Amino acid sequence: MNQICTMRFDPDTRAVLVKHLMNSMVEVSGKLMAGDYSDENLIAFDELTQLVKGVVMIKPNEVESPEEEQSDE
Repeated sequence: MNQICTMRFDPDTRAVLVKHLMNSMVEVSGKLMAGDYSDENLIAFDELTQLVKGVVMIKPNEVESPEEEQSDE
């Protein structure tokens, strides 16, 4: 059985998430550039790269906020 998790972010939360993922990538890539090619660092760099790519490439959907729905009444 396959499982999938779905999360929803507003643009600000998405930006914060990408910022912190990129900071982690910088840290891990620094270790790699310093010559520490341990499996842990290689796997971490690969996973972070995939996460950043996935979050950045998500096309946002327009949704009505609860405030907009209430103002229509």
